[in-house]
Amino acid sequence: MLHIAGVAVAAALAVVACSDEHDGHDDLAAECQAIIDACHTKDDGTPGELHECHETAHDVGTKEACAPVQADCVALCNAAPTIEGPDAGAGYEL
Repeated sequence: MLHIAGVAVAAALAVVACSDEHDGHDDLAAECQAIIDACHTKDDGTPGELHECHETAHDVGTKEACAPVQADCVALCNAAPTIEGPDAGAGYEL
């Protein structure tokens, strides 16, 4: 019975860690952070390349995922207009 309780506690801690892991972006690769910096205020959640760039940077957050697309994503987002209001960031926090 204690083993099950220990697993439950570990699972709960993992959920808390996962839910908080991108809030400060401390654990994201620098390549992903560069994409987030360029794309965050440009993404309103509309499906497409820009949203995919932003989503990958936030949700995957690894160098392996972001490095190959960093230059293209940053250029795409830099060229896009800034989104004002509650839609900016497509639900992601900076």
